[in-house]
Formats: sequence, structure tokens, C-alpha cells
Amino acid sequence: MAKIGLTGRIGSGKTTVVKMLVERGAKAFDADRQVHRFYRDSAHPVYKKVKRVFPEAEEGREISREKLKKIVFKKKDKLRQLERIIHPEVIKVLKEWLFAKKKKDICVAELPLLFELKLENLFDRTVLLKVKEEILAKRLKKKYGFNDSEIKQRLSLYLPVEIKEKKTSFVLNNNLSLKNLEKEVSVLWQRINRI
Repeated sequence: MAKIGLTGRIGSGKTTVVKMLVERGAKAFDADRQVHRFYRDSAHPVYKKVKRVFPEAEEGREISREKLKKIVFKKKDKLRQLERIIHPEVIKVLKEWLFAKKKKDICVAELPLLFELKLENLFDRTVLLKVKEEILAKRLKKKYGFNDSEIKQRLSLYLPVEIKEKKTSFVLNNNLSLKNLEKEVSVLWQRINRI
């Protein structure tokens, strides 16, 4: 079994890379998707805790991600509060997922905060998806409608790329076309298969 932890900043193309790896036969874990499941399950402990701490984020029978973002991204202490609720549960589910996989499986976990949460020891190798600042800014404006200050604020939540680069096993550059990224993923897949 090869266990791969994939990380990168918002808008770097993590989901696209995971999709390409799944097409080649990898099993995938998506931390963000896991959080969304918590937000839709009113019986889950995470849902109950988030509702108790951020009651204004509830909408119908689920936690509204949009409402929650407006609350937590304005104040760092609120974000840290939310992270203390979510992260332990995501890590628990991730460990269970890795444990349940078969020996022949190639497992890829998409974790935006892989290094921030010091989860690298769970994996055989780590992959960092890197994008030039100006290209990333254009993508974030186009995809999320962020302005410059929102981009700066979101990117400040991550460890600097230079630090992550020193810690990671492989770096993928996503500055060019999708075709170019496909080539990089093909090389990565060959390397993973040699683990």
C-alpha cells in the first residue's frame, strides 16, 4: 500500500490532481468533503458543536458553509474555534479510512492543512501542488470572486510554500495548462507505483 498526502493552497488544483490519480486507480480521501458531510448530518457531534458555538450558521437542517465562512474568516479566533471542533474528527475519520484500505491500494488523501496539522507522518510520501502567486490570484478571483484583500487573508492561513516545499516528497507545478498538469501527474503516478 502506498499512502500519499496531497496538499496545496486554495485554488492550486488539488481536486483536479486527485481526479487524475483516481482515474489511474488511486483511492481518494477528501478532507473538505468529509467536513461537508458533518455539516449535513444534524445527528453528528461536529454538527451539534458547530451549531452550539455558531448558531447563526444553521440553515434549515444543515450548517450553511457560506454563513460559517462569513463568521470565521473575519476573525482568526473564530476560525481557530471552528478548527478545534472539526480537525480532530477529520483526523479520526482519515486514520480509519487509511486503516481500512487493502495492501494493494494506492491511497491519496487531499488535505489542505496537511503540514499545518503535522499529519505528514501518516503517509509514505507527501505531494505539494505549487502555483505562482499571480496565477493563483487570477484563479481565485475567477472561481470565488475574491478581491485582493480576501486573497491575501485566505493565503495567510497556510504555512508559507517555501516551508512546505522543504518538508514535501514531491512538488507538482500547476502554472501551465491542464495538459501539462496531466504529464506531471503521470510522472508522479509512476513514482508512487515504485514505493
